[in-house]
Amino acid sequence: MRIRLVLYFLFGLFFIVGCKSKQGGQEGGKLKKRSSKYLLENLDKYNFDAEWMNIKGGIKLKQNGSTTSASVYLRMRKDSVIWGAVKKIGFEAGRVLITTDSVFLVNRLNKTYLAEPISYIRNMMGMPQGDSPLSDFRNLYDLLLGNPIYLSEGKYDVDIIPPHYQLSKNMDGLDTRYWLNGQDFSLHKMEFEQKAHQRKASCQQEGYKNLDNDLLFSYIRNLDLYSPETGALGIQLNFSKVTRNKPTSIRFEIPSSYKKTR
Repeated sequence: MRIRLVLYFLFGLFFIVGCKSKQGGQEGGKLKKRSSKYLLENLDKYNFDAEWMNIKGGIKLKQNGSTTSASVYLRMRKDSVIWGAVKKIGFEAGRVLITTDSVFLVNRLNKTYLAEPISYIRNMMGMPQGDSPLSDFRNLYDLLLGNPIYLSEGKYDVDIIPPHYQLSKNMDGLDTRYWLNGQDFSLHKMEFEQKAHQRKASCQQEGYKNLDNDLLFSYIRNLDLYSPETGALGIQLNFSKVTRNKPTSIRFEIPSSYKKTR
């Protein structure tokens, strides 16, 4: 497994979405017309928040006709750190640590590591720049919690594509599209496209289960990514265990014998 494969795991984390709300937007099987303001207000009501998140599951990568499967482990603390590990056949293949301004990635199979500013992740995906390194970190954390990113003030175009509402807007060359469940206004899918750079990323979620008794969380995420650097890449994340607001230890060390690749 090359270090880029572990990066693919990291990129997949960018487009995790997930929590459902509990309102209705459909009457008699037909969606009512809604303004973008109304839809955004309802989406915002169910913004998911967590001081700590711990996630365990599996990842399946598809590229160029081949498929690779592994186990993934995530530990996260709000406005502080995101830690991740990938295991293959019981052995750890890679580990990543993301702070509010940096990213570190260790490839245990090749005994190499990478150390870059957090903008490295954003640049690799060709996504818009945040107001600061901290805002880039918060965008990633929100995605892991299931919250939409790059929502801007002002009006969105609204289309009814049963059983969903679609919100769309072009923001400085970035086409953004959000699909909301027509019954409860939950975020079903979001998509980002930069035609000038031939980059596109989308994700939809399935397998909702109760989390903390009153929240529904998507345990299955299907992602489709494309960029000139990586080509087409499909990622499926299947979470088996998710816990919220339970502090945990986070350990990350780079062995002195490992060689820096960047």
